[in-house]
Amino acid sequence: MVEAFSLERASKSGAVFDEEKLRWLNAIYIRSLAIDDLLQRLRPFLSESGYAPEKLDALWLKKVVETVKDELTTLADAGSHIELFFDDHYEITPDAKLILDAEKSRKVVKAFGEYLSSAADSPQEIYAAAIKYAKEKSGVKGRDLFLPVRAALTGKIKGPELDRVFAILGRDSACKRLQWAEKACL
Repeated sequence: MVEAFSLERASKSGAVFDEEKLRWLNAIYIRSLAIDDLLQRLRPFLSESGYAPEKLDALWLKKVVETVKDELTTLADAGSHIELFFDDHYEITPDAKLILDAEKSRKVVKAFGEYLSSAADSPQEIYAAAIKYAKEKSGVKGRDLFLPVRAALTGKIKGPELDRVFAILGRDSACKRLQWAEKACL
């Protein structure tokens, strides 16, 4: 290979990189990392974003990173993706507000909240049961069922799988978030 290289064939123009493709490749690389390796690599970025990984419960943080792993394009993105797990009084995006303003969304969120506040299911079963109850009570299904729940729990219309988010948040935090969403825009 060294013999095939020639400076005469090198040009003076700068290299051109497809930044979008590089970000895509980086996201694939992040997804391929073992969770413990990813967590180690994320620590400085989490600290820089204001989250002190050394002060957080290690098992909880590991679950959070596993949940948002597929959403990351770069390691620096981690702070903006994990913020949803830290504050029950989160900012609601304009897109999420638009979803939550719809009448059928109000029915879904109300039914979901009713079930959460009165159910005695185990933590593993409560999310699926609450979704089923909201579906039956509101008559809404599919995207029109899940999007309002996501918007109310996270303040966003895109993100990690809702069942995984709910498992980390737990019933109490989810109930607080539903109340917050109701006060903020319903």
